Amino acid sequence: MAANYDLIVIHGPPSPAIPGILKQRLSNFEGYVHVYPAQLYKDHPGFGVRDIASYVLGLLKEHRRVVVEDSCSEGGVRNCLLKVIPSKLSACRVGIIEVRPRHGQQQTLWERQFILAASPYPHLVLSDEQIRHWFDEHGLFKISASLPSDAGLKETVSVHLTAATNYKFEVPSLLIQWECVVDSGGYLQGRMTVVCQDWAQVNPHGRVIVLCDGTAVAKGHLSAAQQKSQIINGMKALANELPCPVYVLQVTSTLDAGDFSLPPSPGLLAFLQRRHCIDLHHRNTVYVYSDSRHMKMAERAGVRHIKIGQVLKNPAVVKKGYRRMN
Repeated sequence: MAANYDLIVIHGPPSPAIPGILKQRLSNFEGYVHVYPAQLYKDHPGFGVRDIASYVLGLLKEHRRVVVEDSCSEGGVRNCLLKVIPSKLSACRVGIIEVRPRHGQQQTLWERQFILAASPYPHLVLSDEQIRHWFDEHGLFKISASLPSDAGLKETVSVHLTAATNYKFEVPSLLIQWECVVDSGGYLQGRMTVVCQDWAQVNPHGRVIVLCDGTAVAKGHLSAAQQKSQIINGMKALANELPCPVYVLQVTSTLDAGDFSLPPSPGLLAFLQRRHCIDLHHRNTVYVYSDSRHMKMAERAGVRHIKIGQVLKNPAVVKKGYRRMN
């Protein structure tokens, strides 16, 4: 239906599946002007809802076809367009595509991490709170604003979890909670070097990644400067002993990160999955953890996980494809 319309309004939270949906429905996909209100607000701080509508109206008067992707759950831009455009251009054909995540809020939060991992504009990515406005208390999709009956035809599309990438998620990874890497004094635990060496030996093309969730700083156990120094020194010491690159993901502000990006939620693993094309369910992917929050994070992402005590007793367990061991 979309191919017959001059203005197409996307209704729903942001999803990497949207470009594919449009390409399937628009024979001249590249010929459409794509308008992103969030980007316009960034480029023009003084812009309001009616300014967006005027901008779109100007494009339509130039006989351009337009797609508007508005990720705001309040529906201000969408409702303004559906009111202003038909009144100014009676011949303009308006269509609405409602994009619904098949697995609700959790899917959208996971896809947000995918977008964040690949986006050059992380400040335009929706926060946890903005995403949750699209869903009810059960995490199910809800329509935040009624659509006028004369707005045109509406098509509803249900989408699976989608990643916009040219590469498969097939890289195994040794994932390690930061507190497993150093001792209480901030010095590298010697046997962690053996653990990483053993794993890298059988996974030469894998990734060794350390995750620091910033909790120690947030609770006042360390200053940000102290943790930064510990990470730099600890990672240098570890990297010098390994034949492969070592990566670290650090949360510098737990407040800015949002709940989904902090254990026990699995947002950090979703981010790394997209950034490094990790196969979280690969038999050689394993998460080495020290506390229950990180254990639950691994569980929620379906990642094999082993507690640090077991690993230090027998470093070889990380490379044997063992099932979960607490």
